[in-house]
Amino acid sequence: MIGSPDAPASKRFFTEGIGFRVSDEVPAIGASFMRCSTDHHNLLVQPGPVSFLHHTAWEMDDVDAVDSVGAGDAFCAAFALALAEGRPPASAVRFASAAGAISATRPGAAASLPFRAEVEALLARGA
Repeated sequence: MIGSPDAPASKRFFTEGIGFRVSDEVPAIGASFMRCSTDHHNLLVQPGPVSFLHHTAWEMDDVDAVDSVGAGDAFCAAFALALAEGRPPASAVRFASAAGAISATRPGAAASLPFRAEVEALLARGA
């Protein structure tokens, strides 16, 4: 769930920039549910007085999750890093999804955060 002072611009970023599809809308409040898969809404963008990220939900194949604590933090950190390094948004989402997936395979929060080499290795396997 993402809040944005400019929800239409955020919606355009995710649809046009990353390739998400709008799967449902709540016109009364200007909110849009979006997905990058066929099974589940992955994102809700809604108007808000300030920008915020409440939580994320991502699907990743080939991962045996044991603890989701810290997976969202890993995703957000890796996404910000990838964008700061100049990766295109779709590549940044893939990199961040791999980081979150690795984190979910380990117990704990900070202790579950992966190293870059681990993320790159998972992506190299085609995950």
